[in-house]
Parts: sequence; C-alpha cells; structure tokens
Amino acid sequence: MVQKNMYPGMVNSPETTLTNGISESDTLIYVLDPARVPTPPNLMTLGTGTNAETVKVTEINDSAITVERGFQGIAKSWSTGTVIARNFTEYDYGALKDNIDDLDGRNIPVNKLDATVDPGVSDDSTEGYNPGSLWVNATGKKAFVCTDASTGAAVWEIYTGLGSHLSDYASMQFGARPYISTAAKTYYIDGTGGDDANDGLTALTAFKTWVKALTMIPLFLAHTYTIRIIGNLAETITLPYTVSVAVSPMLIRGDTTTPGSHAVNAIDVIACKGCGDSGITFRYLRSSGAISVWGSQGIGFRDLEPRNPAGNGVYAQSSICRVDTCDFGSSVVNRCINSQLSLVYSVNNSGNAIAEGLYAQTGGVIGKGGTQPTGTGSAEGTANGGVIR
Repeated sequence: MVQKNMYPGMVNSPETTLTNGISESDTLIYVLDPARVPTPPNLMTLGTGTNAETVKVTEINDSAITVERGFQGIAKSWSTGTVIARNFTEYDYGALKDNIDDLDGRNIPVNKLDATVDPGVSDDSTEGYNPGSLWVNATGKKAFVCTDASTGAAVWEIYTGLGSHLSDYASMQFGARPYISTAAKTYYIDGTGGDDANDGLTALTAFKTWVKALTMIPLFLAHTYTIRIIGNLAETITLPYTVSVAVSPMLIRGDTTTPGSHAVNAIDVIACKGCGDSGITFRYLRSSGAISVWGSQGIGFRDLEPRNPAGNGVYAQSSICRVDTCDFGSSVVNRCINSQLSLVYSVNNSGNAIAEGLYAQTGGVIGKGGTQPTGTGSAEGTANGGVIR
C-alpha cells in the first residue's frame, strides 16, 4: 500500500485559544498565539473530550489559520476561547500502525555483498533471500539477482548492470582513484626525468605528472601518504574530495627544504578534510599562481613561497586552514592572505603585499600568531563582517 502521511507533533502539545467564534462551515480560524500552531500541513484538535473536532491546518498567516474542517470528528460551531492544540490523535496512531504493518508485510531483500562463490539453488527463502536480493561474488567479480527464492530451487540470474564497477569493488577503487588506503605510501614526481608508466615509489622510478600521482591517492586516507616533488613541476596541484583520518598528516612537499627549487603553477584544494588544523599539508613549494582552498578543513600551508603576481597569495573560501612560516615575497601578491567565509590561522608569516598583508571579508576570520605579512596599502583590511584578531 501507499504509506500514509504522518504529521510532526509539538513538544508537550501547547494549547492556544480561538479569538473569534466559528460556525461549522468556517475554514478561517483566528488564534491567540500562532507560535503554538504547527507548521502546515498538520493536525490540531478543537475542544476536548468526546465532542472534540480534529482539523487539518493547511496555511498560517500571522494569527489566521486556514483549516480543513472535520478531518476527524464532526465539524461544529465553536465559541471564542475554545482550546485548540496539536494533540496526539487517533489518526496519528492509525497512520503509524498501518505504516509499520505495511513495512512488516513487505519482502525486503536480504543481500550478500562479500561472497567468494556464485549462489546456488539452496540460497533460497530459508536463508532470508527474496526476489530482488543481490549477490556479489567479489572474488569472481560477478553479481547476481534472485528471481525466484523457492526452497531448494532458487534462481539467480547474472546481473550486468554494475558493469565496470564490479572490478572497482574488487580492487577497492572507484573510477580513477582508490577509495581507501591499506598502508602508508610515499610517491615521487619528477616533471623532467619521471615517467607515468613507473610505479612512483622511489626517486628513480618517479611519476612525471601530478595527474598520475593523484590517481594513487585514495579518497579516504587511514594511513600516512606523502607526495615528494623533485625539481619544478609545471602543473596546478589540484587535490579534490580527499578525507584524511590518519594520525599523521598527508603531506605534499618539495623533495628538498628549499621552496624555490620546487615551483608549481598553483595549488587548489577542493572539498577536503584533514585531522586537526593541518591534517593535509603542503610544504616546501613555490607557487606562481594562487594557493586556494575551497570548502575544506584541516588544511595546512607551511614553508611555502606564494608568488601570484597582483593576486591572492593564499585564498580561503568556506574553509578552515593554517598558514605557517610562509614567505610572500616583496610587492608580488596583491593580498598575502584573504579569508572569505573562512577561519584562517596565520602564524610566523613574512613578506609585503601590494594592498594588504591580511584581508578578511564576508564573515571571514583570521587569527594571528607570531609575525605577520605586511602590505603597502595597509597591514590589515576587513570588509562585510570580516575579523582579524
């Protein structure tokens, strides 16, 4: 059956009263306290006892509520001062019971998603399977759907709708990236001497591109992952949709501690989450474009040299990040750190911007610790509720 509508209740069923008398045909009711009227559509009860009338509230306009009369009980005249409240009604109980009975009567399929063999005729209703049950042979990379669960004569048909995702399931990978780490890893990128056909596990067998290295980074990191960039890399380092839950952070860094020896085009972090204030960290890199973080938290930028001509050095949008010991150069970037709808901790940074060293806008917050970058226009600037403290 179609499940019945169930309407939200109100804590303690607060009462209000009518401020005008109504006839049995009136559908517009005025109440003393509209805050005690539930958001429509919903139910309310006029009066008390066996003569009460349940109405359905369809609209609220200040103290005027529009109702459907006689939803349960008989529509009748009610005088000024009559109590009206969102009480628990017979309809509420009946809808709840009928919906539960309906769910109990349905044959909800039992699935087996970790099998190592194909299903057989004995994998039937006695084992909880029903038509529609799904069986995945992860070892054989096959999926089956039950079409008949008769005892001792179950029928399972191979399911081709999963296509290439069966192999994704077996290899713990969805699309181009693994979905979870199984061990700590370090990968190397060498834009000059690397080769994307390599395994990337040593400096001598480094990948050539960030694009290749990204395919090795799981969506969920339960282990420490490090990416070491040898020399310069003429690419934008874009890290999307990555969650690090490892105690040690994910680290993307230059292979030495000299940022100027590891120049990249730009850095973009999109919808990522690291543990703590810098669970995903970028270190020892120079960026000729903006370093931007979007909709992320737990992101650290440390020992970097942002060099985005007349643009933002580090730009944070709807994010939480830490900028630590970065050198923004002299009159290269327009603003060293720009926080918009973000929380940024700036600590021990240096350099001088064309406009402001620190800029917080649209509710953005920048917290300061240690030395801070300056600006030719001013050291700090705020707009539209931004805060620097």
